[in-house]
Amino acid sequence: MRKLLLFLFVLPFCVWAQHPDDVRIINQLCSQEFSGRGYVNSGDSLAAEYIALEFKKLGLRPQKRSFFQGFGFRVNAFPGKLSFSINGNLLIPGKDYVVNPSSPSAKLDRETMVFLDKFSRVEDVVEALPQLDPAKHIIVLDKSKFISRDDQIVLRASIAKLSEVMPVILLNEGTPIWHVSQNQWNFPVFEVDKTVFQEGVIKAEIEAKIINHSARNVVARIKSKGKPRRRIVFTAHYDHLGRMGQNTFYPGANDNASGVTLMIAIARKIRKLPRSSTEYVFIAFAGEEVGLLGSKFFVQNPMFDLKSIRFLVNLDIFGGAQHSITAVNGTIYHEEFECLVNTNKEMNVTPEIKSRGESANSDHHYFHAAGVRSFFLYSGGNNKHYHVPTDEAQDVDMILVDKCADLMVRFVGRL
Repeated sequence: MRKLLLFLFVLPFCVWAQHPDDVRIINQLCSQEFSGRGYVNSGDSLAAEYIALEFKKLGLRPQKRSFFQGFGFRVNAFPGKLSFSINGNLLIPGKDYVVNPSSPSAKLDRETMVFLDKFSRVEDVVEALPQLDPAKHIIVLDKSKFISRDDQIVLRASIAKLSEVMPVILLNEGTPIWHVSQNQWNFPVFEVDKTVFQEGVIKAEIEAKIINHSARNVVARIKSKGKPRRRIVFTAHYDHLGRMGQNTFYPGANDNASGVTLMIAIARKIRKLPRSSTEYVFIAFAGEEVGLLGSKFFVQNPMFDLKSIRFLVNLDIFGGAQHSITAVNGTIYHEEFECLVNTNKEMNVTPEIKSRGESANSDHHYFHAAGVRSFFLYSGGNNKHYHVPTDEAQDVDMILVDKCADLMVRFVGRL
């Protein structure tokens, strides 16, 4: 206990620096070798092996016999050809356009049919374009006209309906973001930066494939002294979007190599503390981008009694803590939120810690729904690289990652 108190006393006076292991880990997670930690070239499997090795190097133990908890899901992947041109001008995937993640394989040679007004139902579009021929045209819609949440619901439903009978182009303001889907539509849909769009002839080729994917959560622990009286759990998803075709990959530095690197840094620091009656558990989830599938599977198939968890901290998107940190569930768990705020005031890690209510937007969700007290912590600022190929490791402040790790260690030590 004296050693622990000494550690907590001197921590505010430490000179923070970027830890070489943090730099190495985030660079490797974002490397071409891991192909965006998705479903092409076994990217997420390679990342899972790497994270398990890092846990092992720190002296962490598996929760069971293995560091891995396997599960499966279906996903629409884009492993091969991908091209898109307008009037012979080849556009750059991931920069000028993305293919909708529900798109099927296709080879197109079509003329554009443009409808740039806002509409409330698909029939409005069809009636306004009597010359529209689903067998010859690719219809063009303007995403910027649909601002409110209700408008966006209408747009998504309309695109899904239109894609049953013809391909669609959705004009986007700036670089379009990409996602993951488990399904395929009848015809492909493209999001295109409106600054590079022209009316004319569209030629495109897509290779898409629905696969039954095998994924793995990576689970490790720092054992307690004797039988654990409680557990503190840190989580972060390691999967990302992978590759859109063979030549475009999404590094996913902020989302969420930053959170995984931070979680491993926390484990490295806690590993140096004297053992106590608390067991610390670290879970790197797969399948988050597909719909929180890894965390859902863990909660449905827990490796220990979830009631033993004193608190869970989920780390997702930690490249902007120089602006702020937000705690989802902060308005619900007042005691823990005040503890986090006060700890940050002492350590001066981030200018502000904000609170918000419940949200099913990351891997804390299924734990919270099961009654586990938990925060989802994410950093602030303008996340301009969200789900685009420019989300690269060089843009994550690794000194700040180390400072956030110290903040998390002290915070959970006070719970």
